Amino acid sequence: MKKWKRFVALGTIFGGAVAAACTGDYLLAPTAPPGSALALNSFSCGVTYTAEIVSADSELATYGIPTRTDTVQICETWTGSDYQAQVTLTGSSRPADVLDTSKSIQYSGGMVSGYAADGGASEEPVAVGATAFDVVDATQAERDASYADPYYGVVVSEQPENPPPTCGTPETGPCKLNDGGGVLSVVRGLGAQTNDHGLKRGALKALLREAEEVDRSAAGHRRFKFVRGDEERITEIDPQTELISAQEVRSPRGWTRARLQWTKQRGKYVRERMDTESEDVVDGQAFRSRVSLRLLRIDWNAQLVR
Repeated sequence: MKKWKRFVALGTIFGGAVAAACTGDYLLAPTAPPGSALALNSFSCGVTYTAEIVSADSELATYGIPTRTDTVQICETWTGSDYQAQVTLTGSSRPADVLDTSKSIQYSGGMVSGYAADGGASEEPVAVGATAFDVVDATQAERDASYADPYYGVVVSEQPENPPPTCGTPETGPCKLNDGGGVLSVVRGLGAQTNDHGLKRGALKALLREAEEVDRSAAGHRRFKFVRGDEERITEIDPQTELISAQEVRSPRGWTRARLQWTKQRGKYVRERMDTESEDVVDGQAFRSRVSLRLLRIDWNAQLVR
């Protein structure tokens, strides 16, 4: 699960942060279906999409487990301080006898619940953390980026401009900034001393405010480095669109690299693909894994997504 949490941190927090759920033998990775009208259980979807996940793992290959393909539908929405998400497995190349009885996983309010194909509860709810950020061990910058633009890793405005303020004005009231242990109500911007690197997108300003800009990539993309303990993170940004094009996480325990592709849809950019390669070092032995994630049929609620 530790290896997958690192993948989820790359694909989810900056991809519209939701919840990851591991049940039984397989991963249910964050993804989604039609946001404006679809309601699953107790909440409506801010963004929805279908995810096709193709994964190969050298460690599992030693046990004769081949490349796997899973298809899931994901609904996620931002509550103002956390995400709610439902992930439903709709197809898999894995044998039926190794799949968990839970065909749908819902995260809400720090709890994960499993549901069978008929909609009935398949297991008791499990506490996984105070918020979805705790599930994926999000940094403070990643948390604040979600507050700035909750869906910035899945769907963003076409122009890299600061979105209209949703808080901190007389009409909207004070902003709510996550303080790591709850929600701290303050007026955003008073006395704040941060480095926005000349960026226009609010989510990227928050995400990279403590990062150091380093040499550009071979493609001319801007690169930002952030060090957290013994872990180094590199984020690449297309200077024209201000879209995240790549991320890398490296530590003594291994590394993960991800490359993202975006496309235009209905006047916005949507993330259509992420290819991830990882290496984990266990007892001195390195194991490689590759995951290709395609997002299909992306839709969003225009009233919730700026």
